[in-house]
Amino acid sequence: MLDLKYNYLNDSILLSLSELSSLRYLDLSYNRIEGSSHSRGFQWISRLTKLETLVLSGNSLKNSVLLHMRNLSFLKNLRLSDNHLEGRVLHIQDLKFASRNYMESFDYEYASYNPVAFDIANHFCEMAADYTQIHPRN
Repeated sequence: MLDLKYNYLNDSILLSLSELSSLRYLDLSYNRIEGSSHSRGFQWISRLTKLETLVLSGNSLKNSVLLHMRNLSFLKNLRLSDNHLEGRVLHIQDLKFASRNYMESFDYEYASYNPVAFDIANHFCEMAADYTQIHPRN
């Protein structure tokens, strides 16, 4: 487990982190990571093949960072809230989470601009969810 949130880190930290091959939990939330200042930054993160939880909330990430997470086959939890993602997250379909065929959580809340109506609808959906169950109801 490595928790580096709120440290004003930028993309240059990603190369050093890529050497931690047995890392299972990485929290880089609320730093200054953009995913674009180093052309290979998130390609280096894809070396963390045993990673189960990746928290990237509160940075300035764009959709393209998802393309560089293809080798994270053990990833169970991905948190991208409070970033600069836009539109549909089409790249998520290309990720190779197929070793387990599902993710336990994917946090995309406030990852892009949303009209107020979306926030209100999201609130009601979260209130109606049954968080006591391991698998969601059909």
